[in-house]
Amino acid sequence: MKCRLVNFIFVLLLSLVAVTAMAEQCKPVHAQLGQMVFHDPGCVLDGVTYYWCAERPITGTLNGTYYFYSAPEFNGWDLEVPDGAMGASWWIAVSHEIAVFETQKGTLFTQESGVWHWGAEEGWATHANITGGTGHYEGATGWIASAGSWDVMPLVGKVCTP
Repeated sequence: MKCRLVNFIFVLLLSLVAVTAMAEQCKPVHAQLGQMVFHDPGCVLDGVTYYWCAERPITGTLNGTYYFYSAPEFNGWDLEVPDGAMGASWWIAVSHEIAVFETQKGTLFTQESGVWHWGAEEGWATHANITGGTGHYEGATGWIASAGSWDVMPLVGKVCTP
């Protein structure tokens, strides 16, 4: 009986160690994007031509370069702002982009949604859903959010790796 109990505990401990080893490891993102530089006239990624392309340096828990890709010439949709509401002259828009974070450990691929005020360098916010990566980030999941301007934009989120 004592031998069976010891074997049961041993198997249980091995199972817990295996599950822990296979679990995702999530790490917080605390970084900052530097000044945005647009590429004119656009660029090509994986054989697809993008109209809006930009890059920004990244510092913090992610170090490297952020790349922004948007295919249509006009990738923004006007949000209806009622007269008299928070400055009816504002043109507020939402957009969709591909964002790539090239770092020293590998590359993160994301699908990014943005909310912005046309004609203003401030008032820009994004949410990027991590869809995978290369190197250390192969199979990565998680999210990265930001708010700021074309000059500086803090990043927060979490990156989970298998």
